[in-house]
Amino acid sequence: LNHPRTMPIRRLALPLLLLVALSAACSAAMSQEPSEGARAPSARLQSGMDPTVRSAVTPEFLENKIKETEAASDIDEALKAKLTEQYRKALSQLEAESALEVKAAAFKQALETAPERTATIREQLTSRDAAAPPEAPVIPDDLSITELEQRLAKTQADAAAVGAKLSEPEKELEGNRTRPAEARQAIIEAKRELEGLEAELNLPPQEGQPEDLAKARRWAQEARRQSLRANILMLDQELLSQAVRVELLEAERDKAAIDLQGLKAEARTLETRLSALRKSKAEEAADKAKEIE
Repeated sequence: LNHPRTMPIRRLALPLLLLVALSAACSAAMSQEPSEGARAPSARLQSGMDPTVRSAVTPEFLENKIKETEAASDIDEALKAKLTEQYRKALSQLEAESALEVKAAAFKQALETAPERTATIREQLTSRDAAAPPEAPVIPDDLSITELEQRLAKTQADAAAVGAKLSEPEKELEGNRTRPAEARQAIIEAKRELEGLEAELNLPPQEGQPEDLAKARRWAQEARRQSLRANILMLDQELLSQAVRVELLEAERDKAAIDLQGLKAEARTLETRLSALRKSKAEEAADKAKEIE
């Protein structure tokens, strides 16, 4: 019979053993070398743009390999340098892939949201055109010189900000005139490189090459393939969203131009009022000086 006092200890022992086993499994998974999986040669040749074909290599795995290699005492320095170079190449390509995926998502979002934003701006501009000609800004008659100066400074600052904002869509529109041709050419070049990379991945490892170095080079090639594929998909999204993004830029430019006109008109009115008030104050001061004399 089990002693009653030993029962709680045994109940705690099983969860602790499970926790230790789970920790060991996680550590093994982190150090386990990734594999792309077995595929027939014909499937490999068609894998370049297949989004389901991905290397199991992750940035975390590569960072661990770099640390392990640098700390290893049983690897000569020349091989260490070659290994870390390939690991860093792979890591750089995975980072590039992530950045390209973010850009692709932004272009995709623009394709979905830009038309509505453009329509909203155009409606605002149409309502302005349909209304009566804009009147001069209303400026209270009882404003002091200090208050007029403050309002003028703010209006001038707003005008400068809108002017700077106006130059942004102008620059983007200028670049967009040649961008489609550049993006199509970039796609052609990326696909050409991708085809060459696929052919390299189908070659057997070089004879006499250390196994670890062969694996490292393959991981770098696989990461480069993913980066190229992400670049092509990003460029596709850029081209698909080109028209709606240009329309939005044109609408934003037109709105900024009208806003700038209004701010400049307000600044001119304020300057006129300020000049008149200063002149009036100066005349009042001169009259008082004469009275004192």
